[in-house]
Amino acid sequence: MFAKKLLAVLIGILLLCTACAHLALNPKSPEVLRKRVQELWEAKKRGDWGEVYDMTTSAYRSKVTKSSFLSSPKINTLGFTVENIKILEPGTEALVIVKATLDMMGRPFPMQIKEHWLWEDGQWRLMLSPTPFKSLFMHKSMKK
Repeated sequence: MFAKKLLAVLIGILLLCTACAHLALNPKSPEVLRKRVQELWEAKKRGDWGEVYDMTTSAYRSKVTKSSFLSSPKINTLGFTVENIKILEPGTEALVIVKATLDMMGRPFPMQIKEHWLWEDGQWRLMLSPTPFKSLFMHKSMKK
């Protein structure tokens, strides 16, 4: 009698798990993106810039070589918090706000950073500009 009840409970749990399988995290979900953003920022904290480079879009990697990226100046990350994730185009594009504390000349410097992420090659990737400061020095009529 006990074995039958236990079997019935186990079958019920199995059916419940099967029925909820569609509720498992969608790889394009904000939760998966949050985990990816946290992985990127943890890599920045560790100084693992190769991992950061590998998480960028193919468009960026096609214009900036890994060796060039690794040899460019970096700012040390002391801490961070993923503040907000907004999916712009369902499953393809997202905007992420990160509050980070950066080491600027030996002093902590809190910043709010806006990141653009794209779904590419089956995962979320950070979209960086190959010329990050170009837009600062261009007249707005020249910006694309």
